[in-house]
Amino acid sequence: MTENIINKAIDSLMAIDNETQSKLKCHNYELKYHGKLKYYNGNIRKLNNNVKISLSQNWKNVDEDIVAGIIHTLLIKLLKLNIKFTENTQLYNSFIKNISIAAEKNNVNSFLKVYFDDLNNKYFYGLIDTPNLITKTMKRNKFGYYNYISDTICINTILMKDAELLKYVLYHEMLHKSLKFKNKGLKNYYHTSEFRDYEKRYPNSKLLEMQLKKLSRSWL
Repeated sequence: MTENIINKAIDSLMAIDNETQSKLKCHNYELKYHGKLKYYNGNIRKLNNNVKISLSQNWKNVDEDIVAGIIHTLLIKLLKLNIKFTENTQLYNSFIKNISIAAEKNNVNSFLKVYFDDLNNKYFYGLIDTPNLITKTMKRNKFGYYNYISDTICINTILMKDAELLKYVLYHEMLHKSLKFKNKGLKNYYHTSEFRDYEKRYPNSKLLEMQLKKLSRSWL
C-alpha cells in the first residue's frame, strides 16, 4: 500500500519535466506511517541517496491524491525542485485548510470560553465554531497560537492575569481560525494584509501591541 502511494507520487512528479525526473531518479524512496507523529504531520530525511518520508497514522485514511500532495510538498522542498505547485499540492493545501472541521473539540477551558463567546459575538457575528481552548506556559515572545489541524487556540498562562491583553491575543488567534492562510506556490502566508487590516480594527490595538512588547521585555 505505502509502496504504491510513494511510487504514484514520484511518477507524477517525474512527468513534469526532464530536470525534475533526473533529480528524482537518483534516489531511493521509503514511506512509513508513525504513531509518534501527531495529527496530520509529516517529515522527510535524506541520507546519501536514500530518502525517508514519515507520515502520521492519520494519513492512512486520507485519499491517495491528497497524500501525494504532502509527499510532493516535502520532496520539492528537500530536493529544491523547480516546481511552484502541483495539482496534488493544491489538494493537500485545501485539505489542511478544512481539516479543523473534523477535529475533536474535547478540551475547552471554561474561563477562555467566556472571552471567546464575547469576542465571537462582537467581531465575528457569532459565526466561529468553538475550537479547543487551552492555556500553556510558553517561551518568551510567544503569547498564543492557533493550530489549524487540531483546531486549537492556546493562550500563554502569563496573560491569565490581564484580561485586556488576553482578549486581544485571543482575538488575534480567532482571526487565524477565521481567515486561515493564503497560498502562493508552496509557501503559506498567515499575516496577510487582510489579516493586519482586521487586527487593527480591534480597539486600542496599537496600545495593546506596545503593552505586549513591554511585557515581553520584562519577562524573566
